Amino acid sequence: MSVEPGQQTAESGVRLETLLSPATLREKRSHVLIVGPALSGKLDVGLELLAAVAQDGDAISVSTTDPADQVQAEYDAAGGAVDALSVVDATAGVTNRSEEVYSVSTPGDLTGIGIAIAQATDAVEDPAPPVLIDSLSALLMYNDAETVYQFAESVRTQTRGGAGVTISTLNTDALDDPDRNRLLGLASVVVETRITEDGRREFQVRDDERTGEWHSRTGT
Repeated sequence: MSVEPGQQTAESGVRLETLLSPATLREKRSHVLIVGPALSGKLDVGLELLAAVAQDGDAISVSTTDPADQVQAEYDAAGGAVDALSVVDATAGVTNRSEEVYSVSTPGDLTGIGIAIAQATDAVEDPAPPVLIDSLSALLMYNDAETVYQFAESVRTQTRGGAGVTISTLNTDALDDPDRNRLLGLASVVVETRITEDGRREFQVRDDERTGEWHSRTGT
């Protein structure tokens, strides 16, 4: 799936789950890839979608940039049930291990991240928890695009045998076309984010059946 810049005028005040049905994402076991430049709101969109898919149930967030306590606060602000959120903290900072937090020493340790996701998944009951990986871009600092692709695909398949929804973010700044297109191949749904000239954050939903309009997010 390829993504080309759009020029449509955005509609305002839209929440992502009104355009992407959480029930349909779960039914199709979708992998949603959120792509866009830095500071365009990819993590906000990812946490909002994670909360909508989880529906107050269990969820897993892998963070390569924000420490676990910050992820928990941001998930709470996105409307998620923070007491049901497991965080895999791969920020290379000092993280206290707890029932809800799994610490990995570096974003480059894909094996460690994978083990932590498996442990978090095993700790919850069915249904399979949705997983957010923020971000693939950090993983690319340590690994090539093919390795990151294979890792993300393995996360999708290992979560209750591929029964869960996976969500990933990808910073498109300074990413060459072959790597970008390879990672876009992960997605059944692409959410593209952008910043307008007047500073508004907007998003667009694309899949194999449609290319949606640009929308301003509620609260932005």
